Amino acid sequence: MSPRVTRHGYTTIAVIGILVLMGTALLLLTDSSRDLLAQTRRAEAIAAARNVQASALAWAALNAPRLAESSADRPAVLDITAFAGPGATLRVSPAGPGAVRAAVSIPVLGHPLKVEAVHSLNPGTRFTPAPGLQE
Repeated sequence: MSPRVTRHGYTTIAVIGILVLMGTALLLLTDSSRDLLAQTRRAEAIAAARNVQASALAWAALNAPRLAESSADRPAVLDITAFAGPGATLRVSPAGPGAVRAAVSIPVLGHPLKVEAVHSLNPGTRFTPAPGLQE
């Protein structure tokens, strides 16, 4: 008669193997969802910055006489923390005769997202963004 072969621990090794595979899958899912969340926060911050910037330029058009009297060294700083989150700043300052500069800074994941634009206050002129988004 042949001796009987027993396989002690087969079930334990199979369960450990399955747990390793599940752990790896969860790690990959967690990492990709974290990246997606970061991209979503950045997209929300860009949209908020552009909306705040458009509001700032509209505010500047309404307050053009008062802005013309102020100096470029002292920009008007508007409170946007309720709209864009803590640490967000908006500065509106004259950018030459008949023009205004709006600079928005919103912290996103520890880095400031900056959007800047120059706009002519003369009727019939178009909005001119400064070069792109800076980080």
